[in-house]
Amino acid sequence: MPKPGGNGKKQQDIKPENFTIVPDKNSDYNTAYSNFAAVSRTPEDINIDFCQLTQPYTIDANNKTISAPIVGKIIIPANMAEGLVKALNQQIAKYKKDSEKR
Repeated sequence: MPKPGGNGKKQQDIKPENFTIVPDKNSDYNTAYSNFAAVSRTPEDINIDFCQLTQPYTIDANNKTISAPIVGKIIIPANMAEGLVKALNQQIAKYKKDSEKR
């Protein structure tokens, strides 16, 4: 039986293909600037808290901490982290190469 909303082909009739996932920049999303990130984990996920550290700082002298408001929190499956690190390293390498040209 064809899948609802599909192209009328049965699942077993569809040949496997490689697709590239691209961000839909026309969708609604928030943008925030971050100059600090804290990374933590659960047994299943990696958590990244993006913060904006601006003056005046909220300082806790007893605990020697500075409070940085979170502007965004991203939770990704742990098995996605290596691909994210690879993509970040590629972009950092491009940034460094472009910076050398200036």
